[in-house]
Amino acid sequence: MILHEIYSCYFDAVTRILHAACAGKRGRRWYVAALSGLSLPSEVQATVDRKLGLIPAEGEESYRLMSDGQALVQHCPEMPLTLLEKRWLKSVLQDPRVALFDVSDEGLEDVEPLYSPENIVVFDRSGDADPWGDAEYIGHFKTILGAIENHRRLEVSWLCREGMKCVAVCEPDRLEYSEVDDKFRLWADADAHQVKINLSRIVSCTVSDAPLRLELPEGLGKTPPMAQARGAQASYRSNFQDEVAQEHPEALVIEVSDERRALERALIHFSHFQKQEVMAVSDKIYRIRLSIDEDDRPEILRRVLAFGPFVRVIEPSWLVAEVRKRISEQMAMLGM
Repeated sequence: MILHEIYSCYFDAVTRILHAACAGKRGRRWYVAALSGLSLPSEVQATVDRKLGLIPAEGEESYRLMSDGQALVQHCPEMPLTLLEKRWLKSVLQDPRVALFDVSDEGLEDVEPLYSPENIVVFDRSGDADPWGDAEYIGHFKTILGAIENHRRLEVSWLCREGMKCVAVCEPDRLEYSEVDDKFRLWADADAHQVKINLSRIVSCTVSDAPLRLELPEGLGKTPPMAQARGAQASYRSNFQDEVAQEHPEALVIEVSDERRALERALIHFSHFQKQEVMAVSDKIYRIRLSIDEDDRPEILRRVLAFGPFVRVIEPSWLVAEVRKRISEQMAMLGM
């Protein structure tokens, strides 16, 4: 059952008090701290106090779990998982991306999942997902994750565009997951340049103590120094934007009409982009300013279009033009 008494504030309060008492805490101070944030009704709190023997209870028998503020139980109570929680966990473990983490389904072998992946229909997602079940891919992911956690360098070899091989000894910064592309990317610093690598393109990946370096095929030069002209940077990025990240993010400014919870959905959909500003323009219109990279453009376009009439693009100009183009094409197809 979803609505069950074990989820009530009464059971929660008793559990918190017993945990504090088992830890040897006594006095009014710890009692208040244990119940902080529960907002217990006065009648519930009085019942808890009487049943635990914290206050005298005439003609009412206590649970005999505490005496003079001390716990009489030897082990702190633990809330067991309900069947519903077990079924939900079994469903989550069916996600193919779980293979990237050493998670066992021990104890759930005989539990029926609450739902299966086939029950979820995903749209606006690329069909070229990462190979979640591939042993080599899993090994690369674990090596990268371990290097990030332990602050180690990596030597990474990967295939860039047209199948050319790139090599970098880098300091991994973070792993980024794209919900739309269904892929993981590695952000790293290599020889004063920031690189972004799709994990599915990695050929080899090992922990290294070698000096930082970045080796690119001939014709794909490194990112120009910041002092050089922007035109040179733009020319470079047009040829190699997937391998070396943009150093100057551009601003995305949109106005959201807060209908059908559009504002809440927009903040969730764009949550992994750096947020600069959210401000109210009127009672129902909100302006959101984000920082995006050049290679995020396809994903940004898909996400903006998914909101339909509830989002209006203010900046950048290329996105305004692309949205207008898509709308014109759609109207032409409909004979409008």
